[in-house]
Amino acid sequence: MRTRHLRHFFTPESVAIVGASERPESFGGYVLRNLRAAGFAGPTLAVHPEGDALVHGVPRVSTLRDLPFPPDLAVLCNPPDSIPAEIRALGKAGVKAALVLFGGLPEETSAGSDSFQWARALFGRPLQSLREATLAAAAPYDMRIMGPNCMGIISPHCRLNASFSTLNLAPGETAFVGQCGMLGLAFADWAKGRGVGFSHLLTLGDGLDVDLADVLEYLGQDPATKVILLQAERFGEGGRFLSALRAAARNKVVIALKSGRAGTGEGPLEAVPDGLHDRDAVDEAVLRRAGVLRIERSDELIDAMASLARFRGLGGDRLAIIANGAGPGTLAADALVRGGGRLARLRPETLARLREILPAAWNGREPVDLQPDATPGRYRRAIRALGDDPEVDAILAVLVPTGFAPPVEVAQAVIAARDEVRQPLCASWMGEGTVASARDLLHGAGVPSFDTPEQAVASFMLYVRFRRAQTALRQTPRFLPEATPPDPERVAALLAAGKHRGSLTDAELLQLLHAYGVVDRVHGGVGTPDEPVLGFGITRDAIFGPLVLFGEGGRSWRRPALRAVGLPPLNHTLAGLVVESSAFGRDILARADGEAVFELACRSLVRLSHLVIEVPVIRRLEMEAVPLGGEVQLAGARVELGAPAETAIAPYPEALRETVSLRDGREVELRPIRGEDEPKHAEFLAGLSPATIRNRLFAPRSRISHEDLARLTQIDYAREMAFVAEARTATGDTEILGVARSTTDADNVSAEFAIVVRDDVSGMGLGRALLEKLVRYSRGRGTLELYGFTLPGNARMQALADRLGFASELDLRENIVHLVLPLNTPRSDWQRERLQRR
Repeated sequence: MRTRHLRHFFTPESVAIVGASERPESFGGYVLRNLRAAGFAGPTLAVHPEGDALVHGVPRVSTLRDLPFPPDLAVLCNPPDSIPAEIRALGKAGVKAALVLFGGLPEETSAGSDSFQWARALFGRPLQSLREATLAAAAPYDMRIMGPNCMGIISPHCRLNASFSTLNLAPGETAFVGQCGMLGLAFADWAKGRGVGFSHLLTLGDGLDVDLADVLEYLGQDPATKVILLQAERFGEGGRFLSALRAAARNKVVIALKSGRAGTGEGPLEAVPDGLHDRDAVDEAVLRRAGVLRIERSDELIDAMASLARFRGLGGDRLAIIANGAGPGTLAADALVRGGGRLARLRPETLARLREILPAAWNGREPVDLQPDATPGRYRRAIRALGDDPEVDAILAVLVPTGFAPPVEVAQAVIAARDEVRQPLCASWMGEGTVASARDLLHGAGVPSFDTPEQAVASFMLYVRFRRAQTALRQTPRFLPEATPPDPERVAALLAAGKHRGSLTDAELLQLLHAYGVVDRVHGGVGTPDEPVLGFGITRDAIFGPLVLFGEGGRSWRRPALRAVGLPPLNHTLAGLVVESSAFGRDILARADGEAVFELACRSLVRLSHLVIEVPVIRRLEMEAVPLGGEVQLAGARVELGAPAETAIAPYPEALRETVSLRDGREVELRPIRGEDEPKHAEFLAGLSPATIRNRLFAPRSRISHEDLARLTQIDYAREMAFVAEARTATGDTEILGVARSTTDADNVSAEFAIVVRDDVSGMGLGRALLEKLVRYSRGRGTLELYGFTLPGNARMQALADRLGFASELDLRENIVHLVLPLNTPRSDWQRERLQRR
């Protein structure tokens, strides 16, 4: 993860446009006019060797050596051959962020070309391409580069338009980040027409330095951004990208338009893993694992831009529909059912209120037909009646223009009703010319409006699907029965025997699968013809590393397109999502014995993912098994071995377990937290005294939600850590006595820590043991400093920190004590500067 200097792209205080002149064909001049038209208020410079003292009203300097100050952001608009020299000059001037808008920098440059010879003369060594020369020019100055071949960046909150888009967008809560500049321009135009505001809009082009992972890392922490719309043709950063995406999706609504299935986009084709039909199954698994909502069409993304921020807070999938005609309401209801939503079943008291509002001809059923003579007042009263019904999660109002229902007047009534109900409200004004002004009125008032009822329902279901994905990921994982721990020496001997062959014999593979509990025994060939055959597999992806596969065995297993993909490590919940994502998995659940078979499939997938992590030399595995008598019985398998490979998601760090003794002699295990700890973690928090909670949270807290507990226990070990102190009870169960956690910033400069121990073990040395473990862990991962906060009255915490070498400082304004412990020497001037600034 890398966020250093990215703030200069998103919120610069000064800008220089390199290559800007007043010539009509000047690309830089065009960008400068856009910047001026957006109202950017900070110091602005034009850099061009020729021209008047002012370029479009902005001071001009002839060369980069003449810059009177280092601008926060430099926008480069000159041809590719000039980019390395300009980057080097900007770096010498102290510039930390360069936006390259011109066409791409070639991956390969002929050794005899002018650009190659020029770069060699500049750097004194052979450089094979302009890309390499540009990166080499930036490296000594720790400069970040966005582009080339991008549209630029628009940040309406700071009135920045450093792009070749002439649109001045309204400020908002939605960030759009894409890889294609032209699509970025199109979405900007569509969004402006829909009245959607932006926090930021940018495309990354070739992603020479700043890539999707970096931008997602930044936007995930940006308070101005609530919704992230992602357009991508390729995910090229593997585990770093996935970690940033998961973190962003924890805090924001993230929607992805992933294209490139046909392999016709820009850039090199990504390899298809063995055993799969195409890469799309991998991309689908990545987005599902991150809790990201994937959409298939560009118009869906536009609808998302118009409405998803409005539906935030939606708690369910029950939609109430009102229309001034049975036909339009039925269209909406049919689309809702097809999309997997539910038509709200209104309570009797709501139906009674509607009977008082509607003509006697109303049939009393949903969707609610307001009748062709519906007036603006009838719309408003009906919406208020639906708003009081707890069975309604959202409301859709559909209108066909009539003499009784003038579009603008009904829109005004709907806007008034919007402020009188708790549910999200959207609208569909059907037609074209006669409803255009009413749609504009609705958009301007923040009521999402759509051309057709089906579009409105599709937009509603986008958010429903997002909520379902988030809910599924935050389910509390169940503990699975532990398999007998494998004998490490025996496993090593099996692998050593097969290393020279690149594979294992059938007998060796059976022993390996049995050792990790993937299978229970070999299938004896006796059974009924309708027994399902489960297919499992392991393969590797060049970007995301080892993958596990699931699908129907037998003849269907030979069809890679039917296989579902999972990214290890998996727990029971995640394995269930993989099984359910396949058609075969859904068929399993429809069987009479479906639950039992489903549980066996999940168990084997979890243990297969554990095998992937523990035996990283497995390059490919194909296996078929039969669930019989509560067991998974192996029907056949083959394996290929190769060089070790790491998973894209950091696995559970078993090596960090250790046992310590408290002062009363009790043995306590300190280990990393896991999702399955949620119930015991809730018990631990419930047992804390009000004083302890106040010292830890700086405020009283009556209860903690499941969502909060999921965030605390289902962590990404690549970016955060929590150690629980677990002890045995008198009954043989376990309980949590204390928790220490640290969250490291994206650049691994500093980590914030927090510790809480149960009141009855306070003073037993547990707090010190936990803090010392955090210090060792943070120092071991190269973090530069560990810091935290405590209340002035928490003398015990301050004394402990002092004994371990923390410096403390009282902040009288905030009434908190800052605790800071240096861990490692800063590795760059930027890191030293950042530590001093913090």
